[in-house]
Amino acid sequence: MPLITDTIDLWLPPRIVEALHTHGKQLRVPHEVDGSRGQFRAPRTACLLKASSDYEARLNVA
Repeated sequence: MPLITDTIDLWLPPRIVEALHTHGKQLRVPHEVDGSRGQFRAPRTACLLKASSDYEARLNVA
């Protein structure tokens, strides 16, 4: 399972990766919305996941 910090090679099919590399495109999630600060989850009292970080939340979904 790829992590948010992994390269696109782990996220996308090879033909898409090749096309993006050919055209010099890079996909990057802005730090403000990458979930690293854990601000895009529901409040702990309303959240059904037992997670204290976005990484833990992602592991619970897998």
